[in-house]
Amino acid sequence: MKIVASYLVDPKMKLLDWIPLDKLNWNKLSKNPGAIHLLEANPDKICWLSLSGNPGAIHLLESVILDMDNPLVAIDWRQLSENPGAIHLLEQNMD
Repeated sequence: MKIVASYLVDPKMKLLDWIPLDKLNWNKLSKNPGAIHLLEANPDKICWLSLSGNPGAIHLLESVILDMDNPLVAIDWRQLSENPGAIHLLEQNMD
């Protein structure tokens, strides 16, 4: 049963313990759908321009679109336009 379940559930990616967080390329990680849990734990390190194109980050993008007055958040609408998971966000924010 565990073997069958392993094919049905995407495994949660885990950063190796010996990798220091300050050595990571947060720009590249922000593009990686497998790094969402790491980005959620380190929101101050998110590169919002790169995250805009990440199809796994729709829930993060939805939360910041509601708070567009935040100067730390700069959504790249061009990247968002290429994100297949963001169509509803674009439709809601056509102005």
